[in-house]
Formats: sequence, C-alpha cells, structure tokens
Amino acid sequence: MHSFTEVLKALSDSTRVRIVHLLLSVYGTSLCVCEVVDALEEPQYKVSRHLRILSRVGLLSETKDGRWVHYSIQSPESPFFSHLYEAVGS
Repeated sequence: MHSFTEVLKALSDSTRVRIVHLLLSVYGTSLCVCEVVDALEEPQYKVSRHLRILSRVGLLSETKDGRWVHYSIQSPESPFFSHLYEAVGS
C-alpha cells in the first residue's frame, strides 16, 4: 500500500482526477488507453503517462492483452480509498 500523501499527490492533477472519475463511472469494467483518450479528448502520450502514475500509487490495476493495456479501478483496500473514490466519483 502506498502512502496517503503519494495518492493525494497523484490526484493533484485535473487530468488524473478526470481519469479516476471516468473509471469509477464504469466500475467493474476496464477501459483500454484508446477509450480513455477518446473520452477525455487528450493526446495518447499524455493519457498513458497519467495512467502510469495512477497505477504506480495503487489506484488503478492494469491488465495486458497482447498489445492492449486495460485499466480499471483497484478495489478499495481501506476506508481511505472508499472515501476517496466516493469524493472523486460524485
């Protein structure tokens, strides 16, 4: 588990908050990078960088399927993550 400070730093960028909000809206489903790019209308390189940061701090899980990488929200490990997801998701 990563420190709360690292998680909050990761969410200090509006694009990363938008990504978490998007993935929370489809909770239980994973999205590939191209779907996140289309939804946010941001360049692929930028979205990939933000997804990597969110994965590193434990907010997202990633699954590789050939050349594709699918991202989904990590299940809440603690009340902190539950409250964080509730705040970002609303």
